[in-house]
Amino acid sequence: MDDEAPARIGLPPGMSPADLPVQSSAPRVERAAPPVFFPASPGAPVLAQEGGDSATAPPAPEPARWTLTLPGREPRALRTTVLVGRNPSPNPDYPSAELVALPDEGRSVSKTHAVIVIEADDASVRDLASTNGTAVVRAGTELTADDAVSLQPGDVIRFGSYPVTVGRG
Repeated sequence: MDDEAPARIGLPPGMSPADLPVQSSAPRVERAAPPVFFPASPGAPVLAQEGGDSATAPPAPEPARWTLTLPGREPRALRTTVLVGRNPSPNPDYPSAELVALPDEGRSVSKTHAVIVIEADDASVRDLASTNGTAVVRAGTELTADDAVSLQPGDVIRFGSYPVTVGRG
């Protein structure tokens, strides 16, 4: 028998044999993701992470204290400041505000018409230089919202000619 040397395969430039994957006959075991623990109370420790730091659970969302009811629709919960309009755009004065579009076919609502600010148990509305104005109707009296108007349950906010009823959540 002829002793022939095994054929050598060339490696790409810059690669050494140590860079080649090691072949093993043992089955490959995937490492499972660590379990997720949801504590009963917000802010409670969750899991110790690598490095000894412990994570905390995100706070539970606050219950809605205010609602808006559009004509013919179910009440919408308000938990934070909202920008209201026909097709509202983000506003740098209210960076975390949610955008609430009003389906106003009569187009009396401006693109970004007004802001409703929610702070703890209080809510107020202020017109954002809209074309047709914002008013709060309370017990038959109309309050113009050029400056912020504090809201009460049962108030009707008129964005142009589009009415929205304010409630408590």
